[in-house]
Amino acid sequence: MMKFYSIFIALVICWLLSLDQIHSQSSLELRYNQLGYFPDQEKLISIVSKSNLAPLAFTIKDAGGNTVLTGTSGSINIWTDAGEYVSLADLSSLTSSGTFTFEAGNEQIEFNVGSNIYSSIARA
Repeated sequence: MMKFYSIFIALVICWLLSLDQIHSQSSLELRYNQLGYFPDQEKLISIVSKSNLAPLAFTIKDAGGNTVLTGTSGSINIWTDAGEYVSLADLSSLTSSGTFTFEAGNEQIEFNVGSNIYSSIARA
């Protein structure tokens, strides 16, 4: 019977450790305008976490993989109603059109900058 309890406890510990690993891999969420941004207007990406975080370094790469912008997200704000911590990355200095990749922490998203970003929904 002791062997059974030892195996059971070992399995529970492994399961708990795997939950912690899953949480740490997906602890950030990036929220952004999925249609894109206009070249000469404000471009913000929200970095969101359920746990407190520090401002994060970010990198913007063009379609060729070249780094076109680097920076650090702003101070952390608490969105009490949602129980989330939010830091904004300001990409407004990026004024060239194209498809770009935003990278922060272990997360990355692709976004567009252009003068006709809403044309696809205008046709709908």
